Amino acid sequence: MVNLMLRLQYLLIGAVIGFVMALFVALGIFFLFLWILWMFVYRNNPWPDWTTLALFISFSIPFLLIYVSFLVFALKYAIRLEKSENEELIQTNLKKHSRWGLNAFIFILILMTASLILRQWKAQENQANKLVADRLAPQLVRIKNITLSQEADNLKIAIETNPVYNGKYQLVVRVQANGYAKCGLLQYFETIPSRSQKKDFEFTVPFKDIEKAYRDQIPNYIHDWDSVKGGIDEFIEIKATLELFETDAIAHAKIVKLNLPFSEMKGVGMFYFNCDKNACKIVQSKEESK
Repeated sequence: MVNLMLRLQYLLIGAVIGFVMALFVALGIFFLFLWILWMFVYRNNPWPDWTTLALFISFSIPFLLIYVSFLVFALKYAIRLEKSENEELIQTNLKKHSRWGLNAFIFILILMTASLILRQWKAQENQANKLVADRLAPQLVRIKNITLSQEADNLKIAIETNPVYNGKYQLVVRVQANGYAKCGLLQYFETIPSRSQKKDFEFTVPFKDIEKAYRDQIPNYIHDWDSVKGGIDEFIEIKATLELFETDAIAHAKIVKLNLPFSEMKGVGMFYFNCDKNACKIVQSKEESK
């Protein structure tokens, strides 16, 4: 005899328990796939657009499969109980499994309530951070000028900023190829203490350091060394960024959350490299723009 009420009850139990189990397993697969992509493939490099779809599929497909499987299993179990025609067995199993479903339903309610509270707290935190960021933004120190010059076999980088610092700042100078090759070469850091009056900063980059860094990267762009026997005209881009690190009242971790704008300026020089399989040599350099 078909017991529609029993089947509906078990479908409801399977739906609730299946949702919880599918959610946990699908999230586990999603974060495992995300960890693999970050750890072994892209890390902090730009992620291609297809990864968004791949991550969505890694969650949705396992979730749907597990959820539907629980529904099918619950329906088959109800049909099996029907065939037993043992009312005591049916009621005993139904009570036990209903308790499981009730526990899963309570867990879902707790999860949804916690999610709503977390979203509300996050919205309030973001609003507070925005107020602090709006107050700090007009006071941020800016880079005013960057100048490149050659001194013997060195590249001289001169950076001028505003003279007053309302907190500790970090100045980062990146030397990167942006022509035949597109890659980072060298990085320099300077921490500027709070209330410093220093406004001029100089970095001396030996040509031999640029040559070595360029030689380490250029094989990624050359498949036939005979094609570069005539030398390589390369744009070397100098990118300086200045950003607030911390203040007397705001720690660095809080500054990061504020997502404050940073000052950035670039200078570009044209370098002529003579490269072979063993080394690269700068034979001519010329400042191209500021």
